[in-house]
Amino acid sequence: MCIFRHQNLKRLSDFTTGAAYIADISTPEKRAQNFGLLGAAFGLGFIIGPVVGGLLEQYGTRVPFLAAAAFSLALCFAPKAG
Repeated sequence: MCIFRHQNLKRLSDFTTGAAYIADISTPEKRAQNFGLLGAAFGLGFIIGPVVGGLLEQYGTRVPFLAAAAFSLALCFAPKAG
């Protein structure tokens, strides 16, 4: 139960951080559109992520985790806000 709650809090903080980033970099005219794209990206991620993980698992049980780590590292180089 403790692990389940930890995962839920982590997911919530990911969305909150993304929303704060969108609010910082968006102009007021584009803000609503960018929040919609953020929600769509999270929705697609929940659908596509397990499929990609399953396909990568064919190459070894560690490959999906390594791919996720590489993707997370690439996001560290996203443009800074403000």
